[in-house]
Amino acid sequence: MTPAVPGSHEVLWYIAGNAPQVVPVGPDGKATLTCTPLGAFELTVSSRTPEGVVSGEVRRTYQVQP
Repeated sequence: MTPAVPGSHEVLWYIAGNAPQVVPVGPDGKATLTCTPLGAFELTVSSRTPEGVVSGEVRRTYQVQP
């Protein structure tokens, strides 16, 4: 995923009801996360710059089938 704020160095994400996780942004300007819970879930993502600027949150609902 590409962070919403240019210059972001990490992406924060969580699934409703779980603790937030942090994923670093790579040299290509993208962050990769792997999450495969079965069933429906809501994923919330934001990005943060080294100066502490945090983007707004984006929420999406996904359905993972076995």
